[in-house]
Amino acid sequence: MNAKHTPEPWTYIGQRIFDANGGRIADTSSSDKITETTRANTQLIAVAPELISELKRSTNSMREAVAAMDICKWDTVHQVSMRMQIEINDKLIAKAERGPQ
Repeated sequence: MNAKHTPEPWTYIGQRIFDANGGRIADTSSSDKITETTRANTQLIAVAPELISELKRSTNSMREAVAAMDICKWDTVHQVSMRMQIEINDKLIAKAERGPQ
């Protein structure tokens, strides 16, 4: 799955979110007043690409661990838990990249 969003890193100043070249990506409020909620939304949106990248990386690491457990014929609670988490992560990644289905 390849994201089509503006490449990271994203930064923010006030309520405005910018790409790595300083291009404006979004404003989180139509007013000049920056509230606590506006600031929290801005911070969350600005870090979203990094969160997705890290979620993909950690999910791939879990896949590798589960594959190693399969080779060793281990059938553990951890393996079952990791498979469940991989499924959840895959759904979240798909939602972030393609939108809700």
